[in-house]
Amino acid sequence: MYDAQNIAIVSNALARVERLDLPLLTHLSYMVQQMHPDQFDAQAVANIVNAYIKLDVPEEVASYLLEYMAVVTQILEVETDFTPQAISNIANAYARTAAVPLDRALFAHLAMAAQRLPPASLNAQAVANTVNAYAKVAHLVSTRDAAVDLEPLFNHMSPSRPSRPAAPCRASPRPVRPGHAAWADIQAGRAGRRRCRRSPRRRLTFRTWRTC
Repeated sequence: MYDAQNIAIVSNALARVERLDLPLLTHLSYMVQQMHPDQFDAQAVANIVNAYIKLDVPEEVASYLLEYMAVVTQILEVETDFTPQAISNIANAYARTAAVPLDRALFAHLAMAAQRLPPASLNAQAVANTVNAYAKVAHLVSTRDAAVDLEPLFNHMSPSRPSRPAAPCRASPRPVRPGHAAWADIQAGRAGRRRCRRSPRRRLTFRTWRTC
């Protein structure tokens, strides 16, 4: 008996070898539409959707599956059920297909999920695919009547990195050799002094030498 993961593996394998087995893909499409949405995770949805779009499955077979996968995606929890790769793959797949009308609610749901991802979990490929997908559909999902605000999404996908703080100046003791002006003081039991190696742009004065 097939489950969502097995269907995702089979359809993804067909897409990898670029084999358009229409009877098998039609059968898998029927099976997907009969499954409960709780049986899918984000990665299975991403693999199935990308496989059917990559193989350019005829619209009469792919359209119903893609519409159902859009509904399943919107049932997944934005807080816990998505990964950067799954979001980028699903958004990129629906952005480049013409088999189904653009679903603004789907892109709004994916945008909310993307903004809840920790910045440390974002990798370059996922960011590039997600931003590219939303750039393709920006004129459709970011209108006055749509609920997708792209500015917070793009700001979250490209966080500013804090600059590395400058290394503090460390005092480095310089050896006092015989004949130096401080050599007599040391010999007399007085406290020796250390010179601080500063930046070459800063002039070494008596005050800075005393406070090192």
